[in-house]
Amino acid sequence: MRKKIITGILLVCLMGLGSQVYAATAEITAPAAKGALQERIQNIRDIRSEIQPQLATIRDNRTEILELRAEARRAHSAAVAHIKELRQDVDNLTDEQIDALKDAVDILRQHRIDFSATLGDIWTETLVIRSARRDQDVEQIKDALDRIIAVQAERIELLETSIADMNSILDI
Repeated sequence: MRKKIITGILLVCLMGLGSQVYAATAEITAPAAKGALQERIQNIRDIRSEIQPQLATIRDNRTEILELRAEARRAHSAAVAHIKELRQDVDNLTDEQIDALKDAVDILRQHRIDFSATLGDIWTETLVIRSARRDQDVEQIKDALDRIIAVQAERIELLETSIADMNSILDI
């Protein structure tokens, strides 16, 4: 009976010591974890402040692209209406006008193909940014953002030339 009491007391003492050791390590690691979290948050803020100008450029370009696409839709509608008018009066068209219309339509098709080809480039760069963000690779993020800006500039140029070509159809 005495052995059981001594074993019980030893067991309670060991449990008490184990919980004290666990509590002490929890107190030690909590400030370290908090410091690591604050450091990570600061790193994220630093990265965000470094890429903020590029993000602003991307937002501005996106707004411009949306405006140009709306303008392109209006120009396309006007060009289609003009072509319908010309088709109704085919007998009065010269061979030069017919050739000019065919060339304009071919150019517009090529613009559409070129424009849609650039869409995948932006998506690819977005995936690169996600990966680099996980790795906290600022340079890779900046490079990807620069490539997105370049693709957007190409798209803006394609839209502007496409609009100009559609407006030139109205002169035929």
